Amino acid sequence: MEQESTQCDGCQCWLHQHCIQMTNMQYVHFSAPHLQFYCRHCLFSSDGIYNFSGALSRIAVLSPDVNLMQLRADSELNILVL
Repeated sequence: MEQESTQCDGCQCWLHQHCIQMTNMQYVHFSAPHLQFYCRHCLFSSDGIYNFSGALSRIAVLSPDVNLMQLRADSELNILVL
């Protein structure tokens, strides 16, 4: 059985949609070219707290291009609702 999968833009691991409990709607949503996806390992500390510093670093690296920074911020926001 073939499963849809997505690649983490942080660690480059491939994850099955079913294994990470991603709905079909979320899968299609994250297929948008400007959205990035990060796995839980890349987003959370070992104690399960979201790494806001990492998110801000991913956004800041795109400075001074405000448009790219906004797109990255959109990706971060979408990941939080996953």
